[in-house]
Amino acid sequence: MVKITLDEEVFKALSSETRVNILKELDGKQLTVTQLSTKTGLSKSAIHRHLEQLKGVDLIKKDAARKWVYYRLTWKATNILHPERARIVTALSISILLIVVGTFLFAAYAIGELDVTESAPGVEPALAHNVLYLFGGISCLVVSSVLSGVSWWLWNTRKPFGMKNINV
Repeated sequence: MVKITLDEEVFKALSSETRVNILKELDGKQLTVTQLSTKTGLSKSAIHRHLEQLKGVDLIKKDAARKWVYYRLTWKATNILHPERARIVTALSISILLIVVGTFLFAAYAIGELDVTESAPGVEPALAHNVLYLFGGISCLVVSSVLSGVSWWLWNTRKPFGMKNINV
């Protein structure tokens, strides 16, 4: 899971209700100073000061490659606003890995191994299926299903920023 270190400067930046509202407005989109000014009802100069402070603690990025300057959240700010997303991504990643491992274990079981011990003369050696591969494959797929279910549950029970994380 991704760890985010919140130092004193980040706490200072988040202590302002206006800056927290700016982060909420930028959640999932890019906006200009004018757009933020319209949405928050503050002057452009006030918005610009708040944006500079947020940029100074790496919570937003400035994208000046276009005709207008756009601001967007960094991964750090996104993880502050939505900490549950890191857990969901971790659970889904492990689930996918377990599906791959389980598939290989099933394939190893299905292919089997040649049993060349104690074969009678003139008789072809038989295929021996290692039951541990089968149990390992089933176990991986069961755990993968549980993790996928937990991910789905986390996704459906997440609350918007401000309801459980920071009350402004």
